[in-house]
Amino acid sequence: MRKQSRTCTKCKKKKELTAFGNNKRINGGKHFRCKDCEAKRRKENKQYFWLWNLAKKYNITLEDYKFMSDIQEGVCAICKKKCLTGNKLAVDHCHKTGRVRGLLCTVCNTSLGGFKDNVSLLESAILYLKINGGTL
Repeated sequence: MRKQSRTCTKCKKKKELTAFGNNKRINGGKHFRCKDCEAKRRKENKQYFWLWNLAKKYNITLEDYKFMSDIQEGVCAICKKKCLTGNKLAVDHCHKTGRVRGLLCTVCNTSLGGFKDNVSLLESAILYLKINGGTL
């Protein structure tokens, strides 16, 4: 007969197997940490790596990020809206110099990236929209 419960290695609470996520690589097919503890760990890791990126990739601190966000009133520097995906505003930077330019929503950041920061290409896209009935 199979064991119907397991003790979480993080919170040390004995819980039913349904409280543990599946993992085929582990004997028994279940994680050692319960779903609640695993979700908390993932959230903490996500926050840690986001802060690490601010420092290492963009050379700014959390305080710098908050200052830029305050100046922009918490909205995207381009569309002036909060990020529709619910994510934090992305740090926009020049890929050649590394200089931070501002904070953008996911849509504006990926759109700008798609044009590879090429002003001529963006101007061409604007002209295209003007000729073909884009909204102003």
